[in-house]
Amino acid sequence: MSWGALRGVGRDQRKLMADLSTAVSRRIDIPADPPLVFQALCLAMSERRSGRPIVLVERAFPEEASGTTGLWLDTKEQDIIVLEESLEPDHKLVVLGHELWHVEAGHRHDLGGAAVAARAALAGHQDWPEIARTIAARSHSHQADEVDAERFGILMGSSMGRWLATPGTRRLDDVARRIGESLGYSGPQGN
Repeated sequence: MSWGALRGVGRDQRKLMADLSTAVSRRIDIPADPPLVFQALCLAMSERRSGRPIVLVERAFPEEASGTTGLWLDTKEQDIIVLEESLEPDHKLVVLGHELWHVEAGHRHDLGGAAVAARAALAGHQDWPEIARTIAARSHSHQADEVDAERFGILMGSSMGRWLATPGTRRLDDVARRIGESLGYSGPQGN
């Protein structure tokens, strides 16, 4: 990871990154297929939060959603994180990190009934594009929270990006992985 990625990252964010990294690396062999890494992150975060489920969903966000690529919905029984389905895996990792920081920090913004409506939309009962537009319009009002969440998303992307397997990637055996991690090996570099 570059030192520039750490600029402005607080102790709480570093601790969460370390905790999630440890939990995920114990759960799956890395590198792994991106959906497997994303699910392992959600499971690790769920365990951190006393087992409260975190459901990960990928959907197309409407163009009118002001460039929104991710969304956290805090519902009564679970947390739902929605990622823009057309993003590349490394970008999805950054967006997932961003949303997980909102969960960790408890950045609950009053979305009125929009979270309930979004949950219903995700279940196929309502118009997802309209709900996404409504939530996106209401969720950009807390700039400091967004900066913190973006910082954590970038930290996650720079720390775990090498964990995302691409076609032809060979998995590391456990000893090689631990040696590489202890030496700060960031995975194969370009030719």
